[in-house]
Amino acid sequence: PGAERDDDSGQYTETYDTERFLSAIRDSEGMTGTQDVADAVGCEYETAYKRLRKLAEEGTVDSEKVANARAWFVDDGGDAAETETESGAEADTSDWKYGE
Repeated sequence: PGAERDDDSGQYTETYDTERFLSAIRDSEGMTGTQDVADAVGCEYETAYKRLRKLAEEGTVDSEKVANARAWFVDDGGDAAETETESGAEADTSDWKYGE
């Protein structure tokens, strides 16, 4: 899921481009859970989690543990705590999948 095989090369190509993941995070006012990203992108939870982990390894996004969940944010050089303080709202973790 989330990948199609190129007929010429036999290589898998990504169906969900990186910008869709970044937009899903940014549209959530800066910090969101894996399931929320998966819903926004239209992919399975596992696909979103793997892609977000890859983006984190590349330094494109970052994450924090919030209770037993992982909250993702775009690493624009700011601190996630500053983002929360600036918006005046805490991240809603009520529907995040636990154990990530």
